[in-house]
Amino acid sequence: MSTTTTEDVIKAASSIARDVAEGTLSPSALEDQAVAELREMVGTVAAPDDPAWSLQCDIARQVLALDGIPADELAEWVAVARQRAGEAVGTPGPADTRPDPVSLVSVAHYPETAQPDADIAPARPLRPDSGVAGGQHPAELTTT
Repeated sequence: MSTTTTEDVIKAASSIARDVAEGTLSPSALEDQAVAELREMVGTVAAPDDPAWSLQCDIARQVLALDGIPADELAEWVAVARQRAGEAVGTPGPADTRPDPVSLVSVAHYPETAQPDADIAPARPLRPDSGVAGGQHPAELTTT
């Protein structure tokens, strides 16, 4: 970064005064010039020892807070950071892994859901070693 001298400030003020006097001062032109100057000063992120580093980090945090970077792109950058840190990339963590789906037994096999006039055999008591009535699969239970 260069140091601004008193002479630079006087020239800039004179240039603005001349543009105002000529009626050529345009807000959009000023904005374009300001953006170009900012890009030149802080638009290139070098390293943590760069004098503009803390400002660049502040700007980055504000951009993130305002959802300025899409989630998909952020996920890509997280993967890059993890790869640089030596972590496995693409492997879901325990919180991201869902259990395998389990098929539930149909409710039609239970007496509570049967029609009132249906004759259903009472369930046999659970055998301690099987975990199901009479040691059979619920679909194998018969009606009388």
